[in-house]
Amino acid sequence: MFTSPLDYLRQTLAAHRDKTVYSDGERSLTFAQVADLALAAASFLVGHTKPRTGVVVMSGRHVLTPVAFLGTAMAGCFYIPMDASLPVSRLNSILSVARPEHMIADRANLEAAPCLLTNDPGLAAPLEKVDTPNVRTIDELCDFLKIRPQQTCKAVMYQRNADDSFVVVFLRGDLDVNETKLR
Repeated sequence: MFTSPLDYLRQTLAAHRDKTVYSDGERSLTFAQVADLALAAASFLVGHTKPRTGVVVMSGRHVLTPVAFLGTAMAGCFYIPMDASLPVSRLNSILSVARPEHMIADRANLEAAPCLLTNDPGLAAPLEKVDTPNVRTIDELCDFLKIRPQQTCKAVMYQRNADDSFVVVFLRGDLDVNETKLR
């Protein structure tokens, strides 16, 4: 009988080392590969955190997500699954309660991680019209106004190939659109 997912992995690894355990259509992992990758994640965490601390896992639906959960458990930590599609205020609320020391994020969610960990709304200023002659980029705007890119907002427009409709994405000035998520 298995008492934890780690027991299941250990016992099944002995009998089915080369059997596929996870597949997401793009990639497959065997029990041996899962064990190796989870152990690598655990080794990193053991060297950088204490047992019984939270580790955020912000990852999509693919084969590496359970690896991150298993690696966190192997390190003696607890994992905090977070969905980057939730509003930033909700994610920050979760983080303020859980107070994790580390976050594991996949490439698709990597751009959200710095916003969450360093999200500082700063002081609200009254809205005013400012003439910005010859300013065409966020960097030029920041230089002109003497502000950080995190204090700006930009609109990025895309045109859909299927029907020629437009999609406008508003995001913080220092971030880029994850075009994989846009589709």
